Amino acid sequence: MSEGERRVSTLEAQYAELRSQFEAQLSHETINKNHSKLKTRVQQVENLLRKTIKRFDGRKSREELDENNN
Repeated sequence: MSEGERRVSTLEAQYAELRSQFEAQLSHETINKNHSKLKTRVQQVENLLRKTIKRFDGRKSREELDENNN
């Protein structure tokens, strides 16, 4: 193998390693970003659920009072 071929081979190996590291990092960042978005959405749904439950409980209590008053 000539000097040039060895150099190309070495650079190709370095490129492959760097590309692999880059893709792993990119994947990790994407996962973190998606996790953050998902976590935010879950919190929004939890808050909406709490509000809905409180509203339902309030209506139920009023309905029970109305029934008891009748």
